[in-house]
Amino acid sequence: KKFVQEPEKEMLRSSVPPEMLYFVLLILTDGELESEKKVVEELRQLQAYPISVCFIGIGSKDFSFMRELPDAMALYFEKDFDKPKLDNVSKKVCRRVVQFVQYSEYESNPDGLVAATLADLPREIVLYYRMLGVKPRGLDRFENRFGESLPTPLPKAAKLEWKAAEQRTADRKARENVLA
Repeated sequence: KKFVQEPEKEMLRSSVPPEMLYFVLLILTDGELESEKKVVEELRQLQAYPISVCFIGIGSKDFSFMRELPDAMALYFEKDFDKPKLDNVSKKVCRRVVQFVQYSEYESNPDGLVAATLADLPREIVLYYRMLGVKPRGLDRFENRFGESLPTPLPKAAKLEWKAAEQRTADRKARENVLA
């Protein structure tokens, strides 16, 4: 059976900007596949759609194919959507439509499982719309005109904790110098 049937593909096709919809297909798998070739073909077809496919491997089967799938399915394209450019060198950008996480690695850590499964999703969404030449709304708050991330200011509490950690380090070094 296909991951996404034709009616769903039609829905995905119609979800172009300005709606800026994006979909996530979560597949729980035991690792047994009818045909690895069919999986790759189906996933290649999905690369043109606003979708990411997240596989979660459950059980103790061999997941080597699933582990290699994200790199095998990587979609490279020229980063020509930014104008002006910092330099004249054309950069390649990689969009990974597929993500794989093995459940047993996070069995006792559900938050870690969620984080690992969804970690690449924000980047994938941005890259998908950049491939279409659409800049996500509000992105200018996070990037400069060259597409580089702006520095993120630390919250006041984090700044205070950072200063306290620096002070503890300085105190420890001072004690070590006295003992030496």
